[in-house]
Amino acid sequence: MYRPIKRTLDFVLSLLAIIILSPLLLFIAILVRLKLGGPVLFKQKRVGRYNTIFTLYKFRSMKNAYDEKGELLPDEQRLTKFGIFLRRTSLDELPQLFNILFGKMTIIGPRPKTIFETLLMKDTKFVYRAAIKPGLSSWSVIHGRNNMPNDKALMYDFEHVIKFSAWLDTKIFFKTIDLVLRGSGINTDGHATFLHLSDFLIEKKIKTPEEIEKVRQEAIIIEKENMKVVPMGIIKEDFKAKRREIQKNRKSYTPNQVITWD
Repeated sequence: MYRPIKRTLDFVLSLLAIIILSPLLLFIAILVRLKLGGPVLFKQKRVGRYNTIFTLYKFRSMKNAYDEKGELLPDEQRLTKFGIFLRRTSLDELPQLFNILFGKMTIIGPRPKTIFETLLMKDTKFVYRAAIKPGLSSWSVIHGRNNMPNDKALMYDFEHVIKFSAWLDTKIFFKTIDLVLRGSGINTDGHATFLHLSDFLIEKKIKTPEEIEKVRQEAIIIEKENMKVVPMGIIKEDFKAKRREIQKNRKSYTPNQVITWD
C-alpha cells in the first residue's frame, strides 16, 4: 500500500520544492557559472531500480582541470572552497529534485551507484539494493554519509530494502535534516571526497587491479552503447522476488551482522 503513496508524495513534494526553491536554484546556478565555469550541471549515468540506467543531475562542485595526458586531476586538486561549501550543505544535490519529479529517484532510498560500481557488486547480495528506487538520502547516509567503509555502507543499503516502510522513510528524512545542518560525513577520512569502491576492493585484496580494470572497460562499453539496463543476468521479476523474500524474513534479520563480500 505504501509504494503508490510514496510515489505520489515524491511527485508532490519534489514539485513544491522546485517551485519554492527556484530562486535558490537559479542563484546557485549563477554562482557555479561564475566560480567554476560551464557547464553548471554535473551529469552522470547512474543505476536505478531494477538496474535501469538514468542520468543524474547535480550542481558542479569541482573545476574541470586536466593533466598533460588530458585526464582529470585528482579530486583534491579540483575542489574549491565554494565546491566544499556546496557539498557540505548538500546544495549540490538539489537538481536531483528533477530526477525525483520524473520518477527516476525517490526522496528516501539507497544512493544511486554508477554503472562501474554496480558491476563491481556483481554476484554479491549487494546488487539487490536496486530492488527499490534510489534516493536523495538513505539508511546508509544517516549512519555516516561518505565517512564509513564501503562494505558497511552497502550493508546498510541492503538493510534498507529489508526494512522498507513509511516509518523508516520518516526516520531517515528527519535524521538527514540534522546531518545536513551539522555538515558531517561529507568525505572519507584521509580523502578529499570519498574512497571509491574499486580502491576499497583493491585495498582489501577482494579484487586485483587487473580485475578492476576489466570491469571498468565493461562499464565504458555499456555507457558508450547507451544501454538502458546494466546487463547482469538479473531481470525485474528476480528483483521483485528477492525483495519479497528478504522483506518476509525481516523479523529474523539481525542488524549489524558480520559484513562479508558475498
